Amino acid sequence: MKLLPFILIIISTSLFSQDIVSDTIEDEMLKGLNLLNKSFDEFKSNPDLELLETKYQPIKSIGDCLSLLFLMDLSETEANLVYDRLREISLLLTNLNSPLIIIGNGMGSWARTRQLIQTAQVNNITYASLGNSCIGSELQNQGIEEFNKTTKKALGIDYLPFEKNDNAGAVKNKKTLPNKPSKKSGRKSVN
Repeated sequence: MKLLPFILIIISTSLFSQDIVSDTIEDEMLKGLNLLNKSFDEFKSNPDLELLETKYQPIKSIGDCLSLLFLMDLSETEANLVYDRLREISLLLTNLNSPLIIIGNGMGSWARTRQLIQTAQVNNITYASLGNSCIGSELQNQGIEEFNKTTKKALGIDYLPFEKNDNAGAVKNKKTLPNKPSKKSGRKSVN
């Protein structure tokens, strides 16, 4: 009977700590979604981009950029202007100490984002998923790739935990995130 209070304390502590971990993951996922929609005004002047905004919509957030890439039939020149804006937002977020990596869409992206939040807390990176959808566009995927490439370059990171081991262009002297699959260990990347 003397052990019962100790057992109850251990059980309640265990349950309470699981709630904290779950809340932290949900908070991080919400943070990622908020960063996707964070609106900026401090952009470099670009007359061509301003003309594009007049033609379609203001482009002040990642969500604005990705929506435009997904919904509109943009020319190559227009898409490149949106990619430029995505790169600019990536650098703004990194300079604000809020670097973001967009996991994208596709089945399993939400679960992959949760897993990365749990296992890859490095460089203060926030991960954001666009949801478990098979709907996307080539321009949107290219925009996500350009955004992530800029974030990684600004942080001096060659690859992320969910990227494949056969990354071309990986530089050995730069910082890398943990969880890189090792050829010796036989572990597979999270993807």
